[in-house]
Amino acid sequence: MPESEKKIEGPVLKIEDLFADADNNIWDWVGMHAPGAEAMADLLSRRLGVPIEEIRASMGRVYAMAGCMEFKELVQFMDVVLDKVVVKAIKGYKDPLKGAIQASVELTGLVQAAHHKYTSVREDNFKLYPGIEELFKILHTNRVKIHIVTDAPIHKAISRIKQMGLEPYIKTLFAQPRLKLQSHLHFREDENNEKYAHINSMLAQVVDHIPE
Repeated sequence: MPESEKKIEGPVLKIEDLFADADNNIWDWVGMHAPGAEAMADLLSRRLGVPIEEIRASMGRVYAMAGCMEFKELVQFMDVVLDKVVVKAIKGYKDPLKGAIQASVELTGLVQAAHHKYTSVREDNFKLYPGIEELFKILHTNRVKIHIVTDAPIHKAISRIKQMGLEPYIKTLFAQPRLKLQSHLHFREDENNEKYAHINSMLAQVVDHIPE
């Protein structure tokens, strides 16, 4: 009897739940993040007049501090950005408040430009792996409950699932909460510490000007 016609003895295994890691299994996360991050680094390098190697290193330090490579506060936490924009603006005014206002304006513009560059390039490269949508349809038809796991922030994970049309097939989503880090300036202890205090509240509002 051919192998294909042999009867399987014993109970047949029925799959009721499927847990899947989204990043680099369902969608190509590296393929979308890497070009976006590099485009953002190039923009910051040109805007700040800093070698791109320094920009990449500064981004890496923030990623390590956050424990996640996706959160929109990235640019305002980069030490090279703080030194080139915030510290420079504060030192340029005798009145700390005026310096803080100027720093906030410059930082907001830079953060928005960098975020726009990153997201536009990233979304252009966002795609599912071949066969994923078809597989999810088959599993859903066969009443298999699909649970997605990702270390992306929850709002980004939901957005991607909807964008790719996978929402009808997914039972549960496990993702990171929104990241909220304390202003980097609170950890600066030097002769300008009093001046930094004037800008902390303004910097905390910069991120509110960035779209999701």
